[in-house]
Amino acid sequence: MALEIVFLDGAPVMEVGSRTRLRVLKRDVEGKLHPVGLEEVTFSYSPMDWGRVEPTDDPAVGQLEVVRPVESEDLLQAPTYSISASLTNFTGHTFQAERRVRLVATAVEVELGFEVGQSGKWRRFAPGDLKQPIDWSKARIGDPATQSLVVRDGRPFVRLASIEALPAQVSILFPNGETAHLVIDGQLRAAGPGDRQPPAAPRATPPVTVAAPPPPAAPAPTLAVAPADEPLQAFDEPEAVEEPEAVVDEPPAMPPAGDAAPAPGEPVSSDALREELARLRRYVASFAGTLRARPEPAVAESIRARVQREVDRVRGLLERHAGPDHDALAAELEAAAAAPASPAPAAAPR
Repeated sequence: MALEIVFLDGAPVMEVGSRTRLRVLKRDVEGKLHPVGLEEVTFSYSPMDWGRVEPTDDPAVGQLEVVRPVESEDLLQAPTYSISASLTNFTGHTFQAERRVRLVATAVEVELGFEVGQSGKWRRFAPGDLKQPIDWSKARIGDPATQSLVVRDGRPFVRLASIEALPAQVSILFPNGETAHLVIDGQLRAAGPGDRQPPAAPRATPPVTVAAPPPPAAPAPTLAVAPADEPLQAFDEPEAVEEPEAVVDEPPAMPPAGDAAPAPGEPVSSDALREELARLRRYVASFAGTLRARPEPAVAESIRARVQREVDRVRGLLERHAGPDHDALAAELEAAAAAPASPAPAAAPR
């Protein structure tokens, strides 16, 4: 008579140590199924002895345990497991485990562009257009452990070791003595297995120009170009130069692009204020690495003045908010305003 194997808890999970109950049924001459005592049954496995069946309190129910994994020859092909029961007749049950493939972003590179101008009028140029080359060895990055500067064919790229390395910072010293800074912030997300389409990426915010004190007059140094594909590490001590106009990637502006700005005196909503506070925290965090590097006093004071202007702007919006969460939002604002740390004191000479 024919035998059949039935999994009482669904298809087994093919991991070592996982267990599921099974029962062996036999069909009589009338086609009806009847359970078989497991002491009358012998089990076999394919392609190898990957499991074993232990008895339970019910003589007709056994417990199948996975004791050994099966690896397929093709890495992308899920392995196939078989279990058979024999009495005077033979039965089998073949099933396939689920296996999916996904893509993972392991590193990201952002190419740097260059513009010259003022008052909103900017002109794009390439490093090769300069009479004197840029000394890439004097470039600085925010976190050398996760960020590096790579130059290929004279074109610089900021390389991030992972998508968690954001926000990133880079500073470039130009032959005329000016230093430009860039903060790279944003989000990268990937669709998981089974998703019909990737999630929508957040809308990018255009960069804004932030005024800084003019640089001092200095003779143009002769600089050498770093070899291509060579990551450059950040300096322990920054160059003593003033900050020129810099491009900040996270302008704390309200409201989001596409919305009308509130009229003067108009109340500001809680959602708009929380978005402003989030922008302010990211803006303040973008300067943390520069301040920890103990820059010149004039540079540090310029950064703190810039941050204070944004804090005062958000505080003015908060004064127009009369909601029940006013005190909580005020506490968040004070915490964000206190975030930029003062430069760490220099070690005392021995």
